[in-house]
Amino acid sequence: MGAHMIEENVEFSSNGLKLSAVVSRPSDLKPGEQRPAMLVLHGFGSTKNAQNVLGPVKALDEMGYITLRFDMQGCGESEGRRGH
Repeated sequence: MGAHMIEENVEFSSNGLKLSAVVSRPSDLKPGEQRPAMLVLHGFGSTKNAQNVLGPVKALDEMGYITLRFDMQGCGESEGRRGH
């Protein structure tokens, strides 16, 4: 597939905290079309924009998957106490 990706910054709530996320979808995704989606998580103390997240996201994007990556509680742009 390998289409150009469109990224959208989103937020969602978890345990009353606002978490910052990015959804990537192929630019050739047609209205109503369904594709598999993958959740790509960062390690402890990292963020959704770390290289160990962006590498897998890029590979999945090139295969035509939709991806969601987010900053866990207390990391990056997400609310919450770090390490909890």
